[in-house]
Amino acid sequence: MPQTSEPNGDPFEEPEVIHSYERAPMLPHGELLDLSGLAELVGFIVPVTMTYEAWVECIGWTGTPPEPEFPGTCEIARLWQVLWLARAEALRHDGTQFSFSMPRALRYDDGNADDNLVRRVDLVLLTHAGDQGELVATIMLPWQD
Repeated sequence: MPQTSEPNGDPFEEPEVIHSYERAPMLPHGELLDLSGLAELVGFIVPVTMTYEAWVECIGWTGTPPEPEFPGTCEIARLWQVLWLARAEALRHDGTQFSFSMPRALRYDDGNADDNLVRRVDLVLLTHAGDQGELVATIMLPWQD
């Protein structure tokens, strides 16, 4: 019979949790941003958060902002776009994880005309159990968990 690495030798017993990180502390630390208020207006019926990294990549600007007339440049417009795309994707599929992408104007760091290009940013909407077992949703980059 093969040896197990479990101290009691029972491979079917739950392993000891060494570390877990709940969702609630991630909000005040800024690792997750609560989008629930606006997400409810879009039609979400569960609390929705977005990782800070996804926010920086899709919503927040760095450098000098572009002219206000440039379509989709304000943060609230980009946030609406992410939430609408996520909701549309969730309505199309069954399951707990959905991939979607959004067009994103490249950041205006130096005023160079080449910065006016648009590229797609891949995102994931994950529905899962929150800290108290309630259903919640998180929007993140594909490599995040």
